[in-house]
Amino acid sequence: MKKWLKWIRFALGLASMGFLLGIAQTQPHPHKTTAVVEWNDNDTLELIDYQTVLSLTGEFISNPNSWPRIDSIEDRLSRFPSIEVAQASVGINGNVRIQINQRDPLLRLIDSLGHQQYLDKKKQLFPALVGIPAKLPVVTGLPLLAQLPKDSTTMSDLMALATALYADHFWWNFTDQVAIKPQVGFVISPKLGSHQIVLGSAKELSGKLNKLRIFYRHGLHPSDWNSYSVIDARFKGQVVCQPRMVQPEQVDTLSSPDSTLTLSNTL
Repeated sequence: MKKWLKWIRFALGLASMGFLLGIAQTQPHPHKTTAVVEWNDNDTLELIDYQTVLSLTGEFISNPNSWPRIDSIEDRLSRFPSIEVAQASVGINGNVRIQINQRDPLLRLIDSLGHQQYLDKKKQLFPALVGIPAKLPVVTGLPLLAQLPKDSTTMSDLMALATALYADHFWWNFTDQVAIKPQVGFVISPKLGSHQIVLGSAKELSGKLNKLRIFYRHGLHPSDWNSYSVIDARFKGQVVCQPRMVQPEQVDTLSSPDSTLTLSNTL
């Protein structure tokens, strides 16, 4: 008899534990109504801010009486153009943690209709959202971006330009805008000085930029930066400077060093 009572008490104990666990699982789990958002340490641009993250995910975490919907948070953030990867997790106390890896843009492209897109390190285009500007070199003179194939020559040339500028600290910080001009190629408008810098085609861009960087540092005094309208790096072993008397917009007709000041790059 005592043995049966022992088993009955044991069974009742298990049933009570199961009942309590069931109640605990059905009860709401209070949690914080805001999330802790973390950006990748390598992200140098703020393409999405904290308030935007909260506005996108608030409906999934703001109800203190329901458990955060982690899959919905990640799915919503992954659709945002500038986010490459978003991971969300929730602690045992209900605190929400969101980790964000942004895309890595190198250029801001503007086509003939004024549409803007970023070009990132993976040769991907994504919208440049209004109100969240990124301080990057701007490229103009492009065809419609929506019709620009990823494998086109234009896209390859843009990637060559982006890679060359990004690899050179001087040019990455010195370049304000790059125009693509017919029969001339890439023309840089620097952040300092009222002249234009002609690079020409995408061939040997690193060599041209290196030659120009040496020229700026050792062959051209900053006080002379406004003395010329055009500084041309298309000629092998030379940097050609065109005096201020020629207007910058005439760069389209500059095809030879005739009637210009030619400075050989011997450094």
